[in-house]
Amino acid sequence: MHIETDFWNFFFGITVFLLFVYQLIDIARAYLIPYLLECLQRKDHEQTEFFEREELLFSARKKIEKKIEDQNKMFAQLENNMLSVCQYQAKKLEQAAADKELFKQKAHLRLTQQMVYREQRQALRKVLPDVFLQAEDKLRAILQKNDSAHFLHALKNNKMYK
Repeated sequence: MHIETDFWNFFFGITVFLLFVYQLIDIARAYLIPYLLECLQRKDHEQTEFFEREELLFSARKKIEKKIEDQNKMFAQLENNMLSVCQYQAKKLEQAAADKELFKQKAHLRLTQQMVYREQRQALRKVLPDVFLQAEDKLRAILQKNDSAHFLHALKNNKMYK
């Protein structure tokens, strides 16, 4: 009987042990496994958010790099346009200065010519009466030799001559 009691004690101990293990497994199924699944889902969700953020940052970085590249191209074009405009304005100013200088030279030449013509007219006005008197004297001398003084007198008194 002593062996039998040990058997039932042993059987009872194993049964209690198996029930204890079963309860642990049941508790694990009921609480631990859902908790671990929740932790896994949270980590998965965090990782998904991280990948989405990383993808968003990567796309934003690409957009920014593209904008910077476009702006650099635009600034290069703007710089080229500004250089072209500056060169055009410089050529325009040079041409205007050359035109102004040419105008000044032409105006100076005209003024000089006008002054020469004025001096010539003044000299001619001063000399012309003397020339006419000399010509009249020469003509009178020629006509006196030919006894044609009355022709000169008639010519002088002619109304068309006056």
